[in-house]
Amino acid sequence: MGVTKEALEAAAEPMAQWPGARAVNASVDLADPGAENVNESLGRELVIEAAIGEPETQFPVRTAQGIRWCDIRVGNHVIEVDGRVKYLAEADGGFARTTADDVAWEERKRERLVRDEGLVVTRLYWEDYWGHRRVEAVRRVRADHADAVARFGPDLDERLAREAEAIRKQYGDRRRGA
Repeated sequence: MGVTKEALEAAAEPMAQWPGARAVNASVDLADPGAENVNESLGRELVIEAAIGEPETQFPVRTAQGIRWCDIRVGNHVIEVDGRVKYLAEADGGFARTTADDVAWEERKRERLVRDEGLVVTRLYWEDYWGHRRVEAVRRVRADHADAVARFGPDLDERLAREAEAIRKQYGDRRRGA
């Protein structure tokens, strides 16, 4: 929502002795300016629960067809969070300016471009955050991360790190406040 971490900390300070203060402090600690919506915040929280490493939000990747921004990255593994609103027409309250089929097709091509750069991609959906689906999603994130480590090593490829830094210098950092 554009609130700085400092502002969150200041708002939480008077609540130090209130019931639920630990939950408030945990929420402030987990706040990340790169999470552009609640779906990305929940995805980041799931990645933290999976204990695969420190997630980085809004990671830029230079592909054969231009720059693609990935929602979450740990090592050589990116996690994309998808909400149904991406596929709904603007007239129906969504973001799609074309048909859902076209949006899905472009998303598949985008994923292939990111994979071609040496990254493993996991997709999370809203329903993955709740109940038995959450357990499965954590298992899938861990398995995909293990695949990324086996194929590309535990640390982000140096070329990808350099390119991401250059992209952020040239075009700005999409992680507000970063």
